[in-house]
Amino acid sequence: MSTVCVKFGIEINESEFLAGVLNWKADDLSRCLQKGKSVREVMIEIGYGDKPILDLSEDTAAMRLLAACQPGLGVGSEAEFIEMWNEIRNASNELRVN
Repeated sequence: MSTVCVKFGIEINESEFLAGVLNWKADDLSRCLQKGKSVREVMIEIGYGDKPILDLSEDTAAMRLLAACQPGLGVGSEAEFIEMWNEIRNASNELRVN
């Protein structure tokens, strides 16, 4: 995601590891579709029902970037790594801010 940060001038100043027991809100949101719930339903359950939701499902570049971030997605060769990196770069270049 560093290419996205560079493109839009986002600077990450700090990061912190959160154990799963403390990261339950993000975990719940990342699994809402697996649980058959809408994002809005989960947002209400975790106490953020009044917050706006950014729907990226129609943004093909954003969806390609998200797909590249799937846990367990790996590359078995240098050629596969180059292909994945090119996909990330191309999708990042297609992102737009409205």
